[in-house]
Amino acid sequence: MYELFGEQVKLFKKLIQDSKKTNANRNCAVVEVGMGTSELFSKILDDVDMLCGVELSQKFINTS
Repeated sequence: MYELFGEQVKLFKKLIQDSKKTNANRNCAVVEVGMGTSELFSKILDDVDMLCGVELSQKFINTS
């Protein structure tokens, strides 16, 4: 599972980097639906201008 998460982080960082190259004068934002514990956000926080997370599971919201 750890390796899978590492690959997911690499993918997001590449997508963000590619987006910034294509849209040089625009801000870069990521919206994650079903963010769970928001581990991904902690890894890409410095790469984007804005992060927005939405959690759909009331159980996850209650454990926060």
